[in-house]
Amino acid sequence: MELTEGIRIGYSPETPYFHSFLNGREVLEFYGGLQKISKSELKQQIPILMKQAGLEDGKTKVKNYSKGMLQRLALAQALLGDPQLLILDEPTAGLDALGRVEMIHIIKKLKEEGKTIIINSHILNDIEHVCDRGIIMKKGDLIYQWEKEKETKGLEEIFLDQIGGIERWE
Repeated sequence: MELTEGIRIGYSPETPYFHSFLNGREVLEFYGGLQKISKSELKQQIPILMKQAGLEDGKTKVKNYSKGMLQRLALAQALLGDPQLLILDEPTAGLDALGRVEMIHIIKKLKEEGKTIIINSHILNDIEHVCDRGIIMKKGDLIYQWEKEKETKGLEEIFLDQIGGIERWE
């Protein structure tokens, strides 16, 4: 994807924060308003995004959300306005096993729809399932460029090779 002026970007932080007195739909309405998305467009987008994120109810106050529900709401918020580029910081952090699988499935679907997705994660298995390529960094330096189709080793094994192996922990 060529980056040009006016590209729409969605971002989901590792630890999302939303006003606890709002419910899921109200959060999306608030952030949609910040993006100057019309009320009619939001009325169409919000139910779709809530369903896509697995939060179909949308009436529960954020203060009653689990960590997994917050991650899902953060993804829905990142998808407002149909961004071309998604930046997801630890999108599966804090999710239980089923929640992780569901989040990976959602991200794969977004990728199939043509979204460009940048994921920051220390959960290498998730990266291996979703990404075509990636980088490994150590102390801010790029130490390895990974391309899924060119590798015979798993990403975790490559990572351990690059940082000095498991013997470091023994």
